[in-house]
Amino acid sequence: FVECGGPGSCFGAESLDALKNGRAPRYRQNLVAVSECIFLSFEASDYREVAANVAEGLETDVEEKFALLRKTGLFADAPVDQCYTVAYALEKAKCSRGTLLMSEGQTAPRLTLVVRGGVVVRSAGVAVAELGVGDYFGESGLLSATNLVKGAVESVSCVSTMATDLYVLEDYGCVPAPILKRLKR
Repeated sequence: FVECGGPGSCFGAESLDALKNGRAPRYRQNLVAVSECIFLSFEASDYREVAANVAEGLETDVEEKFALLRKTGLFADAPVDQCYTVAYALEKAKCSRGTLLMSEGQTAPRLTLVVRGGVVVRSAGVAVAELGVGDYFGESGLLSATNLVKGAVESVSCVSTMATDLYVLEDYGCVPAPILKRLKR
């Protein structure tokens, strides 16, 4: 062994430096996992985007997204790597008070998590619940798009009760199968 790494170890960083200089790295070593590992990796294009954000002083909000996902029952016990995959796919959205976010009897256009603000859930025009930070809605779109439940529709509508910040998930391909199965129940 030349080197042994543990949690938080990094390898392959030379290739990122080489990207800045326009050279392709040449490796003369192998990497072997000696126990169960979870790897978080990214491609050159991702590195360029992250490096540009760092250079501009922009911070990513993936940790906030990850923490919010962990607060939901849907992702609370999902493996860390799968939860991060979903966190990276979440997009920010904002809406004003009274915005119709989901219609009763329709397939939801996206899975939505409430970040700040509030949403009222209505059935046949009657308020049946209020959602706040960490709550989610719109799982019918996820079920329908992944063919778990064909033609899934919402039995309620959702309307914002105030200016509300949201995270929305429109790329369902990143949602792990165990989470999809939990939704189907």
